[in-house]
Amino acid sequence: MPRWAVAASSAMLMAACLAQSPGRITADTKLDLAVDPLHLLGRVLHLWDPRAGFGQLQNQAQGYLFPMGPFFALARAVGLPTWTAQRLWIGLLLAVACAGAIRLADELTIGNRATRVAGGLAYALSPYVVILVGPLSGLVLPAALAPWAVIPLVRGSRSGPPATAAARSGVAIALMGAVNAGATIGALALPALWLATRRSGPRRRALARWWLLAVALTCAWWLGSGLVEGRYGFDFLRYIERASSTTSTDSVPQAVRGTANWLAHYLFGGRPWWRGGWELVATPAAILASAALAAAGLAGLAAPGLGERRFLVLSLVLGVTVTAAGYAGPLGGPLAGPVRHLLDGPLEVFRSVNKFGPLVALPLALGLAHGLSRLRFVGREVPLTAALVGLLLAATAIPMLKGDLLPEGTFTRVPDYWSQASRWLAARSGGDRALLLPASGFGDYQWGRALDEPFEPLARSPWAVRNQAPLGSVGLTRLLDAVEQRLVSGRPTPGLATGLARAGVRYVVERNDLDWQRAGAPSPTQVRAVLAASQGMHKVISFGPEVPTDAGEGTVAGSSHPALDVYQVDSSVERAVSYPVEGTTVLSGGPESLLQLGDRDALTGAVVLAGDPLPAGDGALRWADTDGLQRRDVNVGLVHDSGSYVLTAGEVAPGGGATRDRLPVAGPSHQTVAVMEGAAAVSASSYATAVAPHPEAQPMAAFDGDPATAWQSGSVGSSEGQWVELTLDRPRTLATVTVRLLDPARGAPRPTFLRLNTDAGVVDRPVADTEAPQTLALAMGPTRRLRVTLLGVVGEGDPTSLARAGLREVALPGVDVARPLAVPGDELKAFSAPSAPPPLFAFDRSVAASGQVLRADEQDRLDRIFVVPAAARFDLSGTVRAQPGPALDGLLGSLSSAPSPPDGTVVDLPCGQGPALSVDGTDVPTRLSATIGDLRQGRELAFFACGGPLDLVPGTHRLQTSLGVALPVLSATLSGQGWTSAGPPWPPRLTTMNQWDTVHRMVTVGPGAASVLAVDENLNAGWTATLGGRRLRPLRLDGWRQGWVVPAGAGGRIDLRFEPDHAYRAALALGAVALVVLGLLAWGRPRRRGVDLPPTETAERSWPPMVAAGVGLFAVGGPVALVTPAALLGLQTRADGGPAPWWVDERLPAVVAGVAFLGAGLIEAAHPALGPASRAGAFGWAAQLDGLIAIGAVAATLGRSGGRSG
Repeated sequence: MPRWAVAASSAMLMAACLAQSPGRITADTKLDLAVDPLHLLGRVLHLWDPRAGFGQLQNQAQGYLFPMGPFFALARAVGLPTWTAQRLWIGLLLAVACAGAIRLADELTIGNRATRVAGGLAYALSPYVVILVGPLSGLVLPAALAPWAVIPLVRGSRSGPPATAAARSGVAIALMGAVNAGATIGALALPALWLATRRSGPRRRALARWWLLAVALTCAWWLGSGLVEGRYGFDFLRYIERASSTTSTDSVPQAVRGTANWLAHYLFGGRPWWRGGWELVATPAAILASAALAAAGLAGLAAPGLGERRFLVLSLVLGVTVTAAGYAGPLGGPLAGPVRHLLDGPLEVFRSVNKFGPLVALPLALGLAHGLSRLRFVGREVPLTAALVGLLLAATAIPMLKGDLLPEGTFTRVPDYWSQASRWLAARSGGDRALLLPASGFGDYQWGRALDEPFEPLARSPWAVRNQAPLGSVGLTRLLDAVEQRLVSGRPTPGLATGLARAGVRYVVERNDLDWQRAGAPSPTQVRAVLAASQGMHKVISFGPEVPTDAGEGTVAGSSHPALDVYQVDSSVERAVSYPVEGTTVLSGGPESLLQLGDRDALTGAVVLAGDPLPAGDGALRWADTDGLQRRDVNVGLVHDSGSYVLTAGEVAPGGGATRDRLPVAGPSHQTVAVMEGAAAVSASSYATAVAPHPEAQPMAAFDGDPATAWQSGSVGSSEGQWVELTLDRPRTLATVTVRLLDPARGAPRPTFLRLNTDAGVVDRPVADTEAPQTLALAMGPTRRLRVTLLGVVGEGDPTSLARAGLREVALPGVDVARPLAVPGDELKAFSAPSAPPPLFAFDRSVAASGQVLRADEQDRLDRIFVVPAAARFDLSGTVRAQPGPALDGLLGSLSSAPSPPDGTVVDLPCGQGPALSVDGTDVPTRLSATIGDLRQGRELAFFACGGPLDLVPGTHRLQTSLGVALPVLSATLSGQGWTSAGPPWPPRLTTMNQWDTVHRMVTVGPGAASVLAVDENLNAGWTATLGGRRLRPLRLDGWRQGWVVPAGAGGRIDLRFEPDHAYRAALALGAVALVVLGLLAWGRPRRRGVDLPPTETAERSWPPMVAAGVGLFAVGGPVALVTPAALLGLQTRADGGPAPWWVDERLPAVVAGVAFLGAGLIEAAHPALGPASRAGAFGWAAQLDGLIAIGAVAATLGRSGGRSG
């Protein structure tokens, strides 16, 4: 191939990349590369990162050491603008990919000069590459270099020293880097497959041995350090997206076309996550063009005369199999369930299976080159071919031509006020941490989509944020979620500041420039209100200009705030502190319960979760039992609105599989669970919305007797056929049921019929268009269940709307259903002795913010079941928040004779007139003091029981509050008398920090009783503590913090070290040496050994690749996928043995493959932008069948001669 053709193609690609959003920075792979790549490379040299996320391990950061990090560091050093460096980088990737495909076609003698260029461009502009190169170019790097890893092996299979060929292949693999190790490993399949398809012989054996050595040398720098990281790191992959999401778009047509990446189909806040990817799945022209190119590539792979057919076809089949085996849509693979299970378990690093896209894209590009070369009208000038291919490539590259190659949200620079804030914090924090609020999955800002937080490259002092990837620990994530819930619910409680200070947070940075609506976060107005009203913190400084706040729930149209507000926590913050072992609190609950204890001024001393190892015997402990760790099904891919309603001990949430949550301690005995009373179970086909669960719309809301709550279905597309069901605790004979629909005046969709299904029969009853109660007749006879199904639903209109039909109330005569929550009794045995201090019970109700009109409280009242281990006396108190409505109006009217008393007027609700509350069915008199302003503005107010302590006997008890009152109870506390006095003795042992480095600290602990040394970082097994040459026993505090038990005595200097850092750095150093050795093997003095070995061609036997392909086809489509290859092989066998129909010849598979896949493209283009839930378009049975036929037709050609002329 002339060099000018390669150079011209590369120049064209480079120019197209430079034309993308000139002058603007994009969030490509990692923000550090655009802002401060040298600082990133410096941080990578240590495994532990104390600066981010409350202390955590680096997350594959060593992958940026080569070549991506040095490229951007060099660009910055020579003064290139950041945006120019980014475009040069992605242009270089496309050029390398194009040139590699062309050179590989040269080596394999596939196509002619013109069609090889077409194939190279098709590879560089394949949807797989176009989708990723803008937002995640680090994942494209292995794809760009994959052909270059095969080329030396192709040459080495014919002649020359095998060691040199293998080493040069290894160099290409080294240049792939390890930004994403899964993508690099996926690209290794191509050279490995080349070797696997060679004929056995001395050259192949020598080449394989040397190549395995080259791979070991190549990967040593990131594989060795990665193994250390994996040994000590937190497995956060379990707590982000699920395989059910990542494989949902992996149908065969999408896998072949290169658009299987689920994020290409994903709309976030109504906008595409990746613009380029969305263009390729939503624009008919781009769909048709990419499908036509893929069809031509498939036809070329099946056409006669293809060189190295087995290598290319097996690569295609392997790539499709790995990508589509987990697809569970129509005609999906029979092993989809087990495959998804593996991807959520031991194979989670490959959960985004589209990383294997190069295995499909490269064979298709080479097949295109071969197929075009066989067209009869192709001559030396090839004007028609050039025009046709150019048109198709242009349509495929629509995102590039429209300037949409980069994701939306590009920006000119990170605003200066972020740098100013980082410098201010570094100068004043003293090493204490700053927490960014509110939480958000990604760094989506009004000024641009950075995705990573600006503090990631800018901060020089510790900082943290609750985002999409919880890198630290499960416990810390739960604590940060509890902090966020205070903002969401609008509850400025004292436990917020107390909990933050205990966690080592000195400053809170309120991000008013966050795109809060897209992030699903509470509004800046609401966050500011909570922080300003929270006891124990105050605002100290603001940064940046006033930024507008878009109108929405919880905000005022036209309002604005400074871009960043910084609040300081008043309590002292210590990096290292010692707590006495005596008085340690055993906490039944989770780290979120720490804020509950802080609200009650009970967060003192050491706290250990029930289920965690304890520092001492039970005699020196006390027990706090809370309802914090609730059994929910959690969508771990969401930051806000991620949890279901509270489930019973064995319940599965509607629409879900096995219950999933981030649990700090294993076992259901540690969780608060729902308990059914008056019925055996309540269930539904779905609830809330299909995007995020709304617990207040749970199935129980239809049976709770409260007209303020309602069950709302959560189906995709329509509520038609959705149902809610009540299973009774015993058979009953029911004649009627009374139902209430959602208010049609508010635009709620509504059914026109209800299907009433009981054991006695099924009847359909019409319902009127009203919210008023309607009594409907049931089929007569005894029944243990009632299912109500929505039929004839009207008013849904727009299928993309989230509004769905539901039921406000379903009432059965004589059936009263309740669903209280039972708190765990996991420490009953330990604290049942008469000498044990009585426990503290802390109950809180999940509520919505008072300003949210679209949401409601999850729990309409406080209803808790708890178990007392031994007879004791308890003091009862709690908090309330006035509920606007007629009840509050009546209360305010009764408190003053003045028509409008001033807000400062103090009112007292004397004993017996406070909030209504009962224990075991007996009313408990309460009192409350407040101001008129407190009641009007909905502030949280304290109340107290006034009839004396409650005497509770051992056993089960129940606390309940009332519905429909002016002062609904938010929280209640039962504090056993003696619980406080059983706390830790003070003062604790004196603790002094002598040295505090990244992986080495020195702390001096004074003399005293046995204690626990705690630091404000995540627990990690790599940290060790030594006192006087003796290792201290590690202990997890608060469900997430690092701690060690310090024995009683004189104390002394404690040496803290992160031991794995030595192995990590050694692996990096040895990896660098290995790369030098690899370079010497590749370009040093050639080894003559093996030069004279005979060449190795394609293996002769055809049945092994045919069997392998058959297994792959079965995995993606079951028996249906085997019909086409079986039929084609049967026809070919008949033709070889005698007369056959005129249309049966060696070109038939190519025609079948091309036509079938073009049909799949036409189906998708006719129904673009349909998601997998639609089970139509690209995800319908017709498109999937066409895709299976096309792949089967290509696989059927594996039986042909496997020589170079194939």
